[in-house]
Amino acid sequence: MDLLTEDQARALVRRELEARGWTSLGEAPGHEPGVDLKMSRGDDLLLMEVKGLTSGDSGSARHGQSMRVQQRRHNVAEAVYTACVLRSAHPEAYVAIGLPEDAPMRGRIDAVADVLERLAIAVLWASPSGHVTGELLAPGERHS
Repeated sequence: MDLLTEDQARALVRRELEARGWTSLGEAPGHEPGVDLKMSRGDDLLLMEVKGLTSGDSGSARHGQSMRVQQRRHNVAEAVYTACVLRSAHPEAYVAIGLPEDAPMRGRIDAVADVLERLAIAVLWASPSGHVTGELLAPGERHS
């Protein structure tokens, strides 16, 4: 599992969040529209956009092949945009982006990390070893 698909990254992030006390309310697998991962903990709601590093479609010519850097950049931009839309529509919810641990993706996120923090949009990083890093940011609190 060196190159995580979106489904694999989502499963790793979901397991980590369940270990932190969150309960899954549903998922939008693969390229289906909708919130990729929706979870709750008590009265708190978490909405997450997740991206992978390779196609999860076994019929795709790109299945199992690493995405080009341009595609990674596009996926990060799409994830950031979607997270901003979720933040606007759900100001009371936790909002996060789930990404595979990857230097080009991390570089793109690092460039806007302070803005994401001010918007209380967290980034969780999933590694092929199954380790997930990153902390959720509470909505409504001012993050500097």
